[in-house]
Amino acid sequence: MRCARVFHIIEGMNPSISVLMPVYRNKDSLRRAVLSLLNQDYEGKIDVVLMFDDAKDGTIDVALALEKEYPDNVTLVRKDTPFGLGGARKEGIPYLKGDLIYSLDADDEMLPGAMKKMVDALLSNDADMVNACFDEVVGPKHKTYFYNKKAIYDKYQALDALFMDASFRSFLWSKLYRRELLSARPLSILEGKGVMFEDLSLVASLLLGAKKVVSIKDSVINYYQDVVTSSSASPRKDRTLRHLAAFAITRLTLERSGDPKALKMFLHHRFRTYLSIAFDLGKDKKSGADKAYVKEMKSAFRGLFKKGTLDVSKAPYQALLENAFIA
Repeated sequence: MRCARVFHIIEGMNPSISVLMPVYRNKDSLRRAVLSLLNQDYEGKIDVVLMFDDAKDGTIDVALALEKEYPDNVTLVRKDTPFGLGGARKEGIPYLKGDLIYSLDADDEMLPGAMKKMVDALLSNDADMVNACFDEVVGPKHKTYFYNKKAIYDKYQALDALFMDASFRSFLWSKLYRRELLSARPLSILEGKGVMFEDLSLVASLLLGAKKVVSIKDSVINYYQDVVTSSSASPRKDRTLRHLAAFAITRLTLERSGDPKALKMFLHHRFRTYLSIAFDLGKDKKSGADKAYVKEMKSAFRGLFKKGTLDVSKAPYQALLENAFIA
């Protein structure tokens, strides 16, 4: 069946692509983001699903105008209560009908020719996912992320690269993948207000269902790091706590998978995870976090790598996991 599916996509010219885009307070950047997708030189259909959280800042007017202008390509999804970033990822899944799936934040933009490069890399390698590089933009400064790599991985090598967090970051907007991966189980998404790092467990989940992953050195988006809607750029005193929650749900997902080799990939990178947590703690302390918080976070980090099944019942991030989605 796998060979027949790939043959069908290649001979059928260009697979269709569904793009999930969480939207919140993006009045000034939403049109740029959507048009950067619709203006690609890719010949297959690209449809964009806007998962809209109403910020009452005029973003809705831009979203409605885009849906009206491009009725065959733009779908606006709203509900009475906010999705939140993780919720948008989860509740947007039923709207993703394309052969391939991509995600783009509404404050970034896809670079010209990028979609075709990713599709070509995925199909020519008969891969399930393609990982790409990106350009970092801060004010007038513009540079390509320094660690890019051309490689082909099996799922364990890809998980290993993900947890190394260098050339294979967890960012969903640097990934294009087959829709079938969304059917893989377990699938986990970190939800809740003010969620951060929610893409880590989702990317790990997708990789559990992959057989081959290709990484390319090409940049595919302009990643705007200084926008007001970026959760990572906003000053806060609980960044470490939220990152620990993301690592915890990722470990729980790997445990639930019943794949000890996949879990081993996570546990193997204790030191790399420590470096991430140390970086987070530095940011939290600059924002005013006290010594008691720092001590608690360090203890929680050690607990994250204890032998046996992870027990989160007394962890300081336990409440953040109550809204997590694991299927």
